[in-house]
Amino acid sequence: MIKMKKLINRPLMCKGECLSSYLFRLSNANFYGGPFPLLTELQIDWSNYEVNRFDFESCVRVSEKCDISADKLYQASNLSFEASVGDSAKKMLLLRRNIKYCPSCIKDETYFKSLWFFNACTVCLDHRTNLVQNCENCGDLITLKNFLKGFCKTCKFEFDKAKGILVAPDCLLYLSQIEIQSILSGGRGVVFQGLSIKDIFEFFKANLNILEDLQSHVSDNKNCVITNQKKYYSNKNFGEVLANIFWMYSNFPSNFFIALDEFFELPFEKRRRRKKEFEKILEKEKCQFIKDAYKDFQNRQIQKGNVPKNIACFDIKTCNQVNRRYVTKKEIKEQFGLSRLEVDFLCENLPKKYSQKSSSFHRYKISVISKAVEELKHKKNAIVTKREAAYLLGTNVDNILPLVKEGILKEIPFMTRNFICKKSLKILQSLFEPNLKEEGNKYISLQRVFDKYATSGISLLSILHSLNQKKINSYANKGGAKLNELYFLEAEIEQLLIEKKEQLKYTVGLNLKEAATNLEMSENTVRILIDNQMLKAEEILKSSYHNKKVIIEEKEVAKFKEKYLTTKQAYKLYQKSPAYFRNLIYKRKLKNHLHGKCKKVLLLKDEVESFFQKIKPKG
Repeated sequence: MIKMKKLINRPLMCKGECLSSYLFRLSNANFYGGPFPLLTELQIDWSNYEVNRFDFESCVRVSEKCDISADKLYQASNLSFEASVGDSAKKMLLLRRNIKYCPSCIKDETYFKSLWFFNACTVCLDHRTNLVQNCENCGDLITLKNFLKGFCKTCKFEFDKAKGILVAPDCLLYLSQIEIQSILSGGRGVVFQGLSIKDIFEFFKANLNILEDLQSHVSDNKNCVITNQKKYYSNKNFGEVLANIFWMYSNFPSNFFIALDEFFELPFEKRRRRKKEFEKILEKEKCQFIKDAYKDFQNRQIQKGNVPKNIACFDIKTCNQVNRRYVTKKEIKEQFGLSRLEVDFLCENLPKKYSQKSSSFHRYKISVISKAVEELKHKKNAIVTKREAAYLLGTNVDNILPLVKEGILKEIPFMTRNFICKKSLKILQSLFEPNLKEEGNKYISLQRVFDKYATSGISLLSILHSLNQKKINSYANKGGAKLNELYFLEAEIEQLLIEKKEQLKYTVGLNLKEAATNLEMSENTVRILIDNQMLKAEEILKSSYHNKKVIIEEKEVAKFKEKYLTTKQAYKLYQKSPAYFRNLIYKRKLKNHLHGKCKKVLLLKDEVESFFQKIKPKG
């Protein structure tokens, strides 16, 4: 082989300069008019020059032209790095056609550093500046050929005039770059201690599976971290991803656990493959500390109950650990003998332990559930249903609501219904502790009282109030009698009715039928008016089921007639048909005050009068 002659001008390599950059400066120093003639002479392909890929034989030929050893030249070639990391990390390792640079580094002389070829190198540590990836003027991506010429091919912008973005020296982005660039330069890291260049890129790839789609912990921006492989060339995005990996391990294992918590909240379809990819790195000896922390995290998840619903299918040991601490709704129902509604009510406000946030399946801690079940049973023992209260009192269930309204019985909301307080029920029962019947006295049963004096206005409430005020006494054939088993002295009942009649001496009352005739309505319509508190009435409850009697004062009927009009009454006053008034209601010029209550029409007299005043012709 013929030894090549050395070139006349042999400039020294700049600190950290790549071989392609040096060949460009070498050709210019010897007036080749560009690198192509020199490359032809050195038998180097232009395609290898553009991506800084030179084999050792090419470096030997370059070494014969200058005063630099072939070993040093080969170290400045990207091929030396590729050989040390293998094929799997090449795509993440190095840039190909487009490059990035630091504007401050090329102020004095244009040259390109080997570190700038690395995707992972995103900040110039000397000047604390983000590396520039696009032309500042037109935004075009920068190639190595255009960079070495010193200006943009599209707009002729000079690259050394670009203004880089400064990075704070204490931010995680800058601190992570110190660590990463130390390893890329052959040194040892602090956070990633013991990892070689090959290890670090496999380590990055594994952790990217965890960080993908998660929120960044190193930026104020709330956007998700972008870790798609097609985005590795993005200097800003990839720098933030690496800073997040650095954050995960800078406060290990606390930050590592936070990232895993967020990862396991992702939908199963997203994390299934990525979880397997991440777990591959745990088999490596250098990552034993991660494996230990990951196992610790899994144990914490087991203690919290955050495990898959089908855990029994593939991990019996973990399943048994979970079952000792947590139960599902179905298990609560079976173990404590509760109904489905009671279980739903019980679990509504308890802390839920989801297998994953996107799933409705969850577990509950046994100790918490046991305490909640005791409280639930205590509440259940303190209440009865209205029907049970009626049975215990020996009366109709329709009589319970008036007793609640009068405050005699206390109503307690429980689950989705209202119940009767047992304590208030016992207090009521104590009011009618009966005496034993004696021979020779004339007694009348409670049911007979309601039947005999149906039109007198006597009611269960008045009986109970009289018992409470000791105006009457109750009697029974045996102790512990219910209301329907009570008897009273007929003389005491008649005296009670005389007193009631004295109270109503100046009050004239109408029954339901009389009131309906007076108001020109049906009895059912009058009942609806009473139920909706549009007509005031005193209600008397009879002993038979669903049989109610009302007394309506004449003055209340008179008040109602002064306030309201039916369509028939309006017809008599204004000589307009009922259809006319219904049409006005449809057009929302008048309001039907029975709308939604029944099909009848009831008008407010003032509203009707006001309407006719408006349409009355002037003059």
